[in-house]
Amino acid sequence: MILTVELELKKDNQQKIKQKIKENLAKREAQPKEPSAGSIFINPKPKSAGSLIEACGLKGKRIGGAQISGGHANFIINLGGAKATDVLELIALAQKMVKEKFKITLQPEIIILDENGKQIHY
Repeated sequence: MILTVELELKKDNQQKIKQKIKENLAKREAQPKEPSAGSIFINPKPKSAGSLIEACGLKGKRIGGAQISGGHANFIINLGGAKATDVLELIALAQKMVKEKFKITLQPEIIILDENGKQIHY
């Protein structure tokens, strides 16, 4: 559920805007179509979070109804009936394995709230 959105729009010429739309649509095509919260971790430099998670062998890893996407490892998808604990366990597993293998701490890009609206820190 999205509660708020803040947009910063800039004027530009029509051709540049059309090109940017085309680039964004192409990027979207490479991302999973299944229900997800979007990319889970901020990309550490110089590697992407997805490539690090994939290198740990976690692409396709499933816990309950949640799965690290087989198409893009920085996405956790809902295969149906996923519980918050399933997602949190996959997040923790990815963080643990990337930390052990690469000495990199993956920082979450998403914010998870409990049933009372308080942020869960993981």
